[in-house]
Amino acid sequence: PLVLAAAAAGDRRALVGRAIDRRLLADVESTLGVLLQVRTRAAGTAAAAADGMRTVTVPLALSDGARAQLDVTLSAQPVRRTTRSTILTAAGAGLLVCVLLVGLLGALLRRSVTDPLGALRRGIERMRSGDYRVRLPLVGASEVQSVSEGFNRMCELVGTQRDRLHALANTDSLTGLANHRTFHDALAGASEASTNAGVSFAVVVLDLDRFKVLNDACGHARGDEVLRRLARRLEHIVRGSDLLGRLGGDEFGILLPAADGDAALAVAERARAAIGAIELEGYTIDSSAGVACCPADATEGPRVLELADAALYQAKLTGGEQTCRFDPRVSGPGALEERQAVVREPLLAPETMNCVFQPIVELERGAVVGYEALARFNPDRGMGPAEWFDLARSCGLGPELQALRVTRALGVPGRPVGAWLSVNVDPGAFGSESVQAAFSGDLRGIVIEITEQELPSDDQLLQSQLAELRTRGARIALDGRRSRLRRPLPRRARAAGPDQARPLARRRRASRRRPLRPDRGVRQLCPAHRRRGLRRGDRDRGAARRPDRGAGDARSGLRPRAPRPPWVAVPPEVVEQVCAGARRSPRPVPV
Repeated sequence: PLVLAAAAAGDRRALVGRAIDRRLLADVESTLGVLLQVRTRAAGTAAAAADGMRTVTVPLALSDGARAQLDVTLSAQPVRRTTRSTILTAAGAGLLVCVLLVGLLGALLRRSVTDPLGALRRGIERMRSGDYRVRLPLVGASEVQSVSEGFNRMCELVGTQRDRLHALANTDSLTGLANHRTFHDALAGASEASTNAGVSFAVVVLDLDRFKVLNDACGHARGDEVLRRLARRLEHIVRGSDLLGRLGGDEFGILLPAADGDAALAVAERARAAIGAIELEGYTIDSSAGVACCPADATEGPRVLELADAALYQAKLTGGEQTCRFDPRVSGPGALEERQAVVREPLLAPETMNCVFQPIVELERGAVVGYEALARFNPDRGMGPAEWFDLARSCGLGPELQALRVTRALGVPGRPVGAWLSVNVDPGAFGSESVQAAFSGDLRGIVIEITEQELPSDDQLLQSQLAELRTRGARIALDGRRSRLRRPLPRRARAAGPDQARPLARRRRASRRRPLRPDRGVRQLCPAHRRRGLRRGDRDRGAARRPDRGAGDARSGLRPRAPRPPWVAVPPEVVEQVCAGARRSPRPVPV
């Protein structure tokens, strides 16, 4: 039988050998230091326990048949130290690997998700502050790149729309010039610079003469073309520092920084010459201009513009086709009182202002569906309706005169059942007590047309007033037709005597290449009515060239007529002719 034995080698490892008899066990039994102890004992005896040692017992079968035990006792400390070291090493290596994996994952997440989201947040903040030029890099995960690409498209779209809205809010859509709001903002800036640094500036206000007649003769489309061509010509006569704007209708303004009255007069004359070079179907365009300066005439921008407008009005009163510098002796308080006295004539004697009603025909059915109230004044003053209302606005009596028009229009009885009545009101006069009192009672069947003559002073107040009128049955509309008809030329100069007005009128007639005949198309359209003609309200446009047919104001095209029924019908043959003309050509047919 074989027996296991152990001995210590030089490198302190335990060597296992073979023992073939009992005698060899004596040589085996020994203590090999603290690392390994080998003992033999008889079977059935207990092994001696030692602290900090681990004993492994192996049964032996001796050659003589006896039973014995081989105890191999090993120290447990090296094993524990080795095990602990191995565990610590493995744990450290595992922890290091985990840290590296976490760091790598964090870097990937930061590059793919966190950094792009941070850039998106910063881009949103920049966009919120008004910078729509921000663009995000297309990095990171595909989903994040899609979000960044969508954000870039949104910024581009919103920026484009914002620029477009900014341009619409600050420029005139027809001419591309600065609009009324932008001009007033620039005027406020020039006024502030004049107050702080003593820099002077001047304002030139231009207005076309007889532009309404050209619109009626050639159509509003050609009138818009004239305004666009006029804007391009005026842009070539101003400096880069000057501001050219359209104040409304056919009225333009030029803001001239660091300019005095003489320089402003020179610019106004160049502008009038440029306007006079425009031709449309053989018609020449004439204009008038008014000039005012800061600080020579006033120290506040709105006041300077008001004085330039007063000088323009004075140029119109004295015949037009000229430039007037503001003169307080002519356009000052005395002139204001004179204008107020003129406007108070119809206010004190309401019978001097009448209302006529222009029928509105629905061409599809040929039926009169409504009427527009038109004011007519005493022709002895030589002014048309638009001039009366412009005069009232210039002297602060605009709301009172418009309230009188509304009162006279709503007070005419007998309006056909189902036909609506349209009346015009300026937004600036809408909040006055006189106008509000004129719109008292039931307003069903009444259409209130808000004109574009001026901006409302309080948008919220105007909206609340319109909402209150809607509750009483009124309908609200925007009157865009008047935007081109503002301030037509007075047909007779009140300041000048008859002998002074006639040569000027002859020169104007000689400057035209051919007379304006807006009634010619109507007479050709309706041959059956060539003799009596067609009238818009009670206007006879041919009266300006036929002064012998009746007394009154021949130049204005308005002359007194015999009283007629206020609610007139349109002859069926006229409606048929107009419908036929509208089908042949998309161009509006004047009636």
